Amino acid sequence: MPGELPCEVPECDGVMVVDPDNSYKLTCDKCGHIKE
Repeated sequence: MPGELPCEVPECDGVMVVDPDNSYKLTCDKCGHIKE
């Protein structure tokens, strides 16, 4: 499941993803891991 394990791609870029509840998450663009 995305977001459960730390991202294994060290050079992934953080992208802002909008959740259905309109909150923003900084998420890895390669694996979908939430960075913060």
